[in-house]
Amino acid sequence: MLDTITGALESVKAAVDIGKIIIDSGKAIDVANYKYKIAELLSLLAEAKISITEINDEIVSRDEKIKKLEEELKIKEDIKIEGVFYWLNGDGPFCTKCWDNDRKLIRVVPTYAWTCKCPACKNVYEQGNNPERELYHAWLLKNGFMP
Repeated sequence: MLDTITGALESVKAAVDIGKIIIDSGKAIDVANYKYKIAELLSLLAEAKISITEINDEIVSRDEKIKKLEEELKIKEDIKIEGVFYWLNGDGPFCTKCWDNDRKLIRVVPTYAWTCKCPACKNVYEQGNNPERELYHAWLLKNGFMP
């Protein structure tokens, strides 16, 4: 990106220099040379515009990446594992495999009895007689999956 910035600045400086030559020459410059200098000036300004557009695209891309990393950091601070699931501020349950491998919060869905499945990675979670079963059961009731 530094090369692009340097290139843009060099194009703008060269364009300014050509503009000064045109202004300083007054009537001493012939029409053909005048047209050539104007064409060169426009070419340099077009190069600068392209470079500045590339810089802007890079800045937007980096801003998006920063935003995504900030969101992931916030989730990482707030996510808790309870039993075999991840929970985010009481919301969940989320697939541990998807979060651990891909940093994606994918909600698992109940399938039958005391099992549920991740729709993304197809991982099946079986709930036995353990504390997370009670937590999962409470979540199922709260969200209308069980009568």
